Order: sequence, then C-alpha cells, then structure tokens
Amino acid sequence: MYTPDLIRDIEERLVFLCGLVAVDGASNRLNIHLDLEDFFAQMLNILLGANLRNANYDNFNNAGYDLVDDDGSGLVVQVTADDSRAKIQSTLNSIPVRCAGYDLKFLMLVPKARRHRDKALDNPSKLNFSLRDDIWDVAAVVNKIRALSPDRIEQLHGYVVKELSSCYPTFDSGAFDPGTFDSLLVRIVEVLVESPADSSFLAARVDPFSLDEKIDLNGLKPCYGQIQLVASYAGKLDSVYDTYAQQGKDAVTQVQIDINSAYLRLLQTVDNPVFLYSAIVEDRFNYVLSNGPSPDFTREQLRMGVAAVVADAFMRCSIFEGPDLLKGGS
Repeated sequence: MYTPDLIRDIEERLVFLCGLVAVDGASNRLNIHLDLEDFFAQMLNILLGANLRNANYDNFNNAGYDLVDDDGSGLVVQVTADDSRAKIQSTLNSIPVRCAGYDLKFLMLVPKARRHRDKALDNPSKLNFSLRDDIWDVAAVVNKIRALSPDRIEQLHGYVVKELSSCYPTFDSGAFDPGTFDSLLVRIVEVLVESPADSSFLAARVDPFSLDEKIDLNGLKPCYGQIQLVASYAGKLDSVYDTYAQQGKDAVTQVQIDINSAYLRLLQTVDNPVFLYSAIVEDRFNYVLSNGPSPDFTREQLRMGVAAVVADAFMRCSIFEGPDLLKGGS
C-alpha cells in the first residue's frame, strides 16, 4: 500500500472501532473498555513517541484518566466516547493534585468531536489543558498520523491491523480458498433464512446505481474502503441464493428481511450512519455466532462472511437510503 492508503485504512478501522464502542460499550466480548485502553496506550506511544501505560492496572477504573506517562513533564489521557463539556469538566475535577503540571489529552472515540466554546473550565489540579488543542477525535489523530515519517506510519498501520483483527471485518485474500469461503456463506445464509425477523419489507434488485454515490449520500465515507472491498466478494452470494431458488425457496427475500429488520431496530437508537453500519455487522455477527457456530470457521472468518452479507444488502438497498434519492426522487 502507498502511505495515503495506509492512513485511510487506519482511519477506517478506528472509525469502525468507535462504532462498536458506541453500540456495544457494555459488551462482555473482550472486556472491551479495558482492552481499548491497552490498545490506545500502545497506539499513542507509536504516534507520540511516549511511554503511556494503562493506569487502570494501578487502580481499576482510575479516577479522571485512563493512560499515564510519568516520564518527563508527565502526560495523562482520558479515553472516552463522551465528548460532552460535562465529561471534560468531570475529568478535570477528578484528576488528583499530584498530577499538577501534567499535560491532559482527551481521546474522544468519535469520528468528529463536538466543538466547545473556549470558556474557562475549572482546573483544580492545574493541568496543562486547552479545549482547542487537547480534544483529539479520530480526525485529529489522523491529522497527526499524516505528519509521521513513512516508516512510522507503516509501523502504526501494522499495529492497528494486528490488534483490531478480531473485531474489524477485513478481507484477506489468503484467508480462504474459494470453496471454504463459499461454504461459510452457505452457513451464514442457513442461519439468517431461519431468523424470526418480522418485516413488511420485500427485497428486490434495484436498477444499477453508483455505489460511490450511495456511500456519499448516506454519510458512510469512513466505511468506503470496507464496503468496497467486502462488496467485491458479495456477488458470491448469488450462487448460494440460486441453490435455494432451485428448491423453490426465496432465500434472497428472507435474508434481506433479516438485515432490514436489524437496520430498522438499530436505527431507533443509533443516529450516526457510520456507527449504524458497524452496528448492523456486529449485530448480525453475534446472531449468527449464537445460532450457528461452526468449528470450521474462526470468529474473524465468520465476521468477514457476515460483513459480505451486509454489504450485499447495502447494494440491494435493503438498508440505508436507496437510488430513488440519488436520482432525485422522494
């Protein structure tokens, strides 16, 4: 990959991770909060050349901050998905006075954090902190990555890919031989066809449209690489559906009903489109994992297959706004 491609890949993986935190923050899957703090400590160490460690190992749910670097002038980092002013003030109030003079950074687990007026906040521990410069969202982190040398970017990319491999549906051309991947899709469809989803939705192929335009229309640019890459495999589903059709069963409609039902349910509580797309993949992954586990496939492979089914639903316009709006319809 060229350096810009590496940076975009890092950004997409971080945004996807933020989506999982937003919709599944209480998950017991991997003790997600503690694992996130470990992940971001090392990621920021590569990015900043720092020596951050997870402060929660010193005191579980450490007050005021999650990461600390006691070397030099000191640095503390709060990792949070809450970008409210109240959260910022609460953190400032909670950090102990022994951290006086430390630099404070907020790592907001959102693609773009809300802006706050530069009105003075109480800072009882006299930390070095600025609302303008020390609130880092994914966009800010990516800007800092762009300033790194190509070697450091490659190192950071390798770390992010390795650590997020268990939760990001990455397609590795060497992960399957063609027959194995086809078998995985067959197993996933078997589970989703039998799901109890209740919907009046009727699946149908729509007229050809630009996938790029649909991605832009729905505010899914941070998911662009994932959708495009996964979509390139989704055509394999047609042969699976054809097998059902030959038996007189409409598997296409049933699976699209299932994905659409999940989409409509999650739409009630998830208003960020990027987080919503992540939530659909994770929701259907968890459903398939619970209802049809197979020792023949790893969790990573299963998630890849589910992501292909979701991408196919996206292209069939079973989820998100469809080409009627792209063509100027209502």
